[in-house]
Amino acid sequence: MVRSSGSLRLVVLLALAVSWQTCCLCSTSKLFITGEGSLMAEFDMVEIRISLAVEVQDDKEAPQDSATLAYQGGAELTSGVLSALETEAGVPRANISTSSVDLSAMRNYSDGSSRIVGYRASTDVTLDVAV
Repeated sequence: MVRSSGSLRLVVLLALAVSWQTCCLCSTSKLFITGEGSLMAEFDMVEIRISLAVEVQDDKEAPQDSATLAYQGGAELTSGVLSALETEAGVPRANISTSSVDLSAMRNYSDGSSRIVGYRASTDVTLDVAV
């Protein structure tokens, strides 16, 4: 197994950026990191895919605001992570691409009906990093 200290540093910095940014968005935040890899030949580049998401539960007094808050939170989270990738990890902007952006309703299904209980904003980002 080939290990790159640069790739490890990138993952650590990303984790710190995500956890710091999400703490600013709400009182509870979660960070999940999963990874998988295989090496079949020597390599000089690695592709890293990152999924960022913000979920906002509906506020009964202002339910229309949860979609806006999820969208804004997702934008702030993505901006913070991209900034950290550039400034802290040294990943050039040209090596970062967005593969999807989504805002979707979270629903609760019960008694044969569904109701919106919040919104989820997500962004998928791909990094091409030299090792």
